[in-house]
Amino acid sequence: MVRQTSPSDKTTATKKSPQKQTYQYKESASILYGQSDEYELTKDEYFLLYSFFVTYSMCGKQSGKKRFLENYGWISLKPDKATTIISSGLKAALATVFNIDTSERYVFTDENNLSEKFNEADLADGVLANVTTERAVIGKTTQETNAYFKLFYRVRDGFAHGRFSLRSGEHGEHMIIIQDNDQNNVTARIVIKKDTLLEYVRVVDRYKLIQSE
Repeated sequence: MVRQTSPSDKTTATKKSPQKQTYQYKESASILYGQSDEYELTKDEYFLLYSFFVTYSMCGKQSGKKRFLENYGWISLKPDKATTIISSGLKAALATVFNIDTSERYVFTDENNLSEKFNEADLADGVLANVTTERAVIGKTTQETNAYFKLFYRVRDGFAHGRFSLRSGEHGEHMIIIQDNDQNNVTARIVIKKDTLLEYVRVVDRYKLIQSE
């Protein structure tokens, strides 16, 4: 079961720390190890997900073709404020799809406690028994400061490096399981509905740069 965290837990999880964050990567301990896809993305779904999260990633320096909020039609609602995910209203719009900030199932930690957080979220090593509940534990993402872009950053890595599997939930939901690693350590584990990611794309892409009319 997924442990419900208290507000104090969440405060601890988001507190900045100078600690080095390590959770040694072992292929046989991956949540993706030995897993085969249980469904396929359609051509349109593949195009939307890879175009948005990989080719035109909005995060950090992940893409030489990076797009910004303004490219998608999100401009600060206050003339004296710089355009950000908050000032443009995008954060509120994304929250209508799935509100990461109020969900206790999404944990962002800078502490050296990934083992503890993976266990608490039912994302411990090995094949996941529960692939129905959306949840994530995401480690340090130095380029991003808001939860949505921290998630997008790790989703991009999963797609770009093929570190994901397509699984069917308990009631036939199309789920995407992602594990992000650097050369030595696991940095994130995510269980998310395919439809959640697609809806995030549709919300951001106000000018329909990626979506067809």
